[in-house]
Amino acid sequence: LGEIAVQGDYPADFTVTNTGDAPLEISKVRTSCMCTLAEIMIGDTKSMEFNMDMPMGNYDYIAARKWKGVIEPGQSATVRVIYKPHLMPVQGSVSRNVKFSTNDPNNSVVELGIHATVK
Repeated sequence: LGEIAVQGDYPADFTVTNTGDAPLEISKVRTSCMCTLAEIMIGDTKSMEFNMDMPMGNYDYIAARKWKGVIEPGQSATVRVIYKPHLMPVQGSVSRNVKFSTNDPNNSVVELGIHATVK
């Protein structure tokens, strides 16, 4: 994300493409910090916002644990990681990640990372 200010929301998009011949399931989406959110767009459908893998505040932990997305063969999805440094203010070098599970035996857990320097 480069150099960023504490105020603001900073998105980064990642593309996940199903190059196989069976539907690819994504589930158990979780982030490394309460200041980081994730959402998945498959076609015209956007998931809920995901956060840390724990029940807190108004975050619907149960719905997040039950959510499952399906990417059909040849289709792509966008995983948007949204870093909100104002929720847990820090300065300097920051790394955050999003992890999710899949039904692909060669990639059963996928981790995507972002990095920023907060000024």
